[in-house]
Amino acid sequence: MSIGKVKLYHSDRGFGFIKPDDGSGDVFFHVTALREGDEIEVGAAVKFEIGHDAKTGKSKAMCVDLV
Repeated sequence: MSIGKVKLYHSDRGFGFIKPDDGSGDVFFHVTALREGDEIEVGAAVKFEIGHDAKTGKSKAMCVDLV
């Protein structure tokens, strides 16, 4: 699993971006990737898995959990 911080989160639109601690590029995440009950906010430390978005063909964060 990767670790990073929430860089941007649009709760009204249900998506955001994570800045990985390893310095790689920002990773998109959708609210459906969050564990039920987690309250995400900008700056929160999270761990996540990187998966493939079949719709866009790009990488996205999956299984996003607060650290």
